[in-house]
Amino acid sequence: MKVLFLPVDSRPCNRLFPKQILEWCGATCIEPPPDIFDHFTQPSNWEGIKQFLIEHAEEADVWAISMDQLCYGSLLSSRSAVVTEEEVKERLAWFEAFRNQYPEKPVHVINTILRTSISTLKTSDLQVYHAMTEYSYWSDKASITGSMEDMARSEQAARRIPTDVILQYHSVRQRNHMLNARCVELTKRGIFSSLLLLMEDSEEYGFHRAEQRVLVEKIADDPRITIKNGTDEGPLLAMKCLMPQPISLSIQWIGREDGKFIARYEDRPFEENVARALAYLGIENDPESKTVLAIAANEEGVQVDMVITEYATTPSYPKEAKQAADRINELLQSGYDVYLLDQFCCNGGWPEFTRQIDHPEKLSGYSAWNTASNALATLLGQLCSDTMAGKKNLRFRNERFLDDLLYESCIRSQLNHMLRAYGQDPYHLSDPEDAERQLREMFEDLFSQRGGWTKRFANIVRLIKETGPYRVSLPWERTFEVEAHQDD
Repeated sequence: MKVLFLPVDSRPCNRLFPKQILEWCGATCIEPPPDIFDHFTQPSNWEGIKQFLIEHAEEADVWAISMDQLCYGSLLSSRSAVVTEEEVKERLAWFEAFRNQYPEKPVHVINTILRTSISTLKTSDLQVYHAMTEYSYWSDKASITGSMEDMARSEQAARRIPTDVILQYHSVRQRNHMLNARCVELTKRGIFSSLLLLMEDSEEYGFHRAEQRVLVEKIADDPRITIKNGTDEGPLLAMKCLMPQPISLSIQWIGREDGKFIARYEDRPFEENVARALAYLGIENDPESKTVLAIAANEEGVQVDMVITEYATTPSYPKEAKQAADRINELLQSGYDVYLLDQFCCNGGWPEFTRQIDHPEKLSGYSAWNTASNALATLLGQLCSDTMAGKKNLRFRNERFLDDLLYESCIRSQLNHMLRAYGQDPYHLSDPEDAERQLREMFEDLFSQRGGWTKRFANIVRLIKETGPYRVSLPWERTFEVEAHQDD
């Protein structure tokens, strides 16, 4: 099968991961060439994207389309005013007419509901980022509670934000909400085969909640439309195009008995996001299945953010780590195919837990990067691809170890510290070549046992060493993500 794939942006999670899982199970991924694609703050070339779709629409069996990419040029661009509302309407109208030329082609679409706050494109943005988060949170809560205290907190936060930033923020929210509402209408008319609306980084309260209520009313329980937390759901979108029939797995909650906790940067219980992701892909939860989705989280469901927390100050929870690892070891010893979603922390795996897994080489899959739902999408994408291929994509799993665990939970904080000492901003690198050189040196130190990290990651380092050489790079001029490859 050939999939015409337009990802949300050029980051590995959106461009590379879906391509890898599609090709693993025998599909062909047709994606835009690099010269027209977005790169960090530079959006994609609209005329180039349009021509790409025109040239490849006929040969594809199914289309997988990100509206953020199509209408704004990337996810980052969707948070800015670089594309006007009128331009968005024109691009959507063109795509509707274009899609109608191929009525037999299934078209699966994803789009995001704008996050609570703004993008952080440099360290100095953080102050406004946090103020905007508070402004959104307390404004929405005040509208629900009627509390004067909540409204006062909203006003206090708003005073810390430049007026032009607030005006643009609300204008962008209005434009993006218009697009989401229009996508719902097109899906209900059958123009789109399915629609996945993804709630970007958020909290329990915020301006997004009112937008969601409007969208839910428009959706009216249409089974073709799903709302859930997430953003980088390329793997889910890719596998939605291929799933011929339902598959089954067994959900095992490890450390915590259920998913009623609200994960960091999300606005609803995690079990709801899990259920909606499974339903979107047609996956059945069968307690008797030998394929296990193991979701590991601490008893309170409170995640430490590995982006802003140094490892030395991360709570250890030694008893919980040992108990969770023992449960994973039991499942592996009993012959289950275990796909491990490590949710003890946010934006990275938990070394205290993974180092006590006796045989990580027996894990079928692993995911721990970014928010809980983003990590879930990556893992479910691999699980479905493996099921269809009839074999385990262990190289993809190893690349997640390199990225989600070794980089995100170990090297990234050290790299950021070193870069700042040399006058570089990890959010927007002035010398990306030097940053990448330091990145490679830190991985070499880890694998040569020169650093102080060896004991924490010994089992994973040994696994990577035994299975083949690896390469790491920084795909954008920032340290937020790494691109990891393991060679055959």
